[in-house]
Amino acid sequence: MKSTNILFFILLVVVFSSCEKDPPTSQITQFVDYTFGDIPDKIEFSEADETHTITFTFNDNQITDVHVLVGLTGEGSATEGVDFTLDTHELDVAALGKAGEFSVTLFKDYLTEGNESFFIELSSNEPHGLPITKVVEVVILDVTHPDEFYLTFDWDVPFTFDGDNYTTCPFVDIDILIEDADGNDLGIYQAATGACPEHILVDNTWEDGDYYLTAYLWDNSSLFGLGIGVEYTLTVNGVKQTFFDATYTTQDNFTDESLDQANDNVNTPIPVGRINISNGTVTFYNDLGEIVGEG
Repeated sequence: MKSTNILFFILLVVVFSSCEKDPPTSQITQFVDYTFGDIPDKIEFSEADETHTITFTFNDNQITDVHVLVGLTGEGSATEGVDFTLDTHELDVAALGKAGEFSVTLFKDYLTEGNESFFIELSSNEPHGLPITKVVEVVILDVTHPDEFYLTFDWDVPFTFDGDNYTTCPFVDIDILIEDADGNDLGIYQAATGACPEHILVDNTWEDGDYYLTAYLWDNSSLFGLGIGVEYTLTVNGVKQTFFDATYTTQDNFTDESLDQANDNVNTPIPVGRINISNGTVTFYNDLGEIVGEG
């Protein structure tokens, strides 16, 4: 009986001793650095209206959530918003996600300017785990388009009213229509979109013949109804790469009091120029009938 009591006492001591201690816990006291992987130092894309996805990875050491900043360095000749855009400037990679991606959209243009580049900087403001940045050079390989003829029509003219400075583009809508020699609308409405400037792309699907460019005033803002004496002409630019790049201003002009189609149902169109296509050769005439480019 005495030995039984002693054994019971020993068991109580063991039980109470074990209850007084907390169970062991796992605690991370040091993070192993991880870096950007599977992404080159330099990427080349041909200049075109295309979107490209760029991916990167982390190794198994990426055991925390990471907020990645996608920035641009001050180097490079390409301009964001003109030559390219990034779909994001920041993204999150969940713990053990080990990979992330973002997109770059490039824009086709008709400038013969050589290759351009910009530098993407990947970084993080996390306090641990990612101590370095990664800079990637993106080279835009210049592409010429000698088989296409690209036209731009601009009427963004500055003026001052009541002490404030404005430009005409936000207040004026001009449509550029393409007609035959008899003034019949050929139904080509690339430059009748409400934008300023407007554009027309002539490619190898256009048949041989003459195409007359005519400007129609669609809308003259009510601001111009105040009769503040604003005149605005059209500046026309035509580019056929490797052949010519011609710019001129039309002789005729619109004014702030010109009648428009939308509000007055009356319109006095002005001649803008003419295009002749013959066996792949484009001859470009200004509004005076003078040849300003051929090739």
